[in-house]
Amino acid sequence: MIHVRQATEADHQAIVDIINQVISAKTFTAFTEETSVAEKADWFAVHQASAYPLMVAEYDEHVVGWVSLSAYRPGREALKHTVEVSYGVAEQMRRKGVGTAMMTAITAQAKALGHRIVFAIIFDNNVATRKLLDKFGFELWGHLPDVALLNGTLIGHDYVGRRL
Repeated sequence: MIHVRQATEADHQAIVDIINQVISAKTFTAFTEETSVAEKADWFAVHQASAYPLMVAEYDEHVVGWVSLSAYRPGREALKHTVEVSYGVAEQMRRKGVGTAMMTAITAQAKALGHRIVFAIIFDNNVATRKLLDKFGFELWGHLPDVALLNGTLIGHDYVGRRL
């Protein structure tokens, strides 16, 4: 069974390992260089704040995914109830319900924290993520054509969102 909970400092290495797994695949993230726990220290610190949680999915007592909410345009008070969702799933656990479990937990958390809008920025060729977000009522709100160059291919960004 998949269990989703708040991330702790003990989870940081597992989260970075999943991030690096996605980066090394060179398909669905704009990051091109692997990272470390030290390089992500500020990111982890921001997500310790109650308004912007970082959660992990566990299966068999192993972290197999992470999901976070981030501020949209920090410091702009009028936008404080709009958040961006990001996530990653370990390769061996994809298409096994991890993404669904995490999105269920994080959207409930966003609503409980008083956020009104949740959106994601995804590559326009990321069919799996688009299907997951569609399942949770996200709709296409914007498209930036050919903004990323990955593996010699121009890829667009889709902004998908939903109201809570």
